[in-house]
Amino acid sequence: FLVLFINYEIKTKYPVIEEQDTDVKIIAKYGDNLTKLAFEYYGDVDLYWIIARRNKFTNTIYPVIGQELYIPTDISEAISELNKLNRI
Repeated sequence: FLVLFINYEIKTKYPVIEEQDTDVKIIAKYGDNLTKLAFEYYGDVDLYWIIARRNKFTNTIYPVIGQELYIPTDISEAISELNKLNRI
């Protein structure tokens, strides 16, 4: 009797988020983080990746106080691309 365990990691692929005329520009303030902003603008903390990708964040969700951030407002294409890349 042989039991085979396959160890693999599922990595989500995220699309590039391009600049759009409809992006909202904000200045990060004390206490801001990308999940908080995603909830504030999209009503869903799980969409933090859209703000992260648009602002070229790689390994943090915490902007620097005073940093300019761009919040995409039309996110339907980004979500569609996410689904295509990950075959959802």
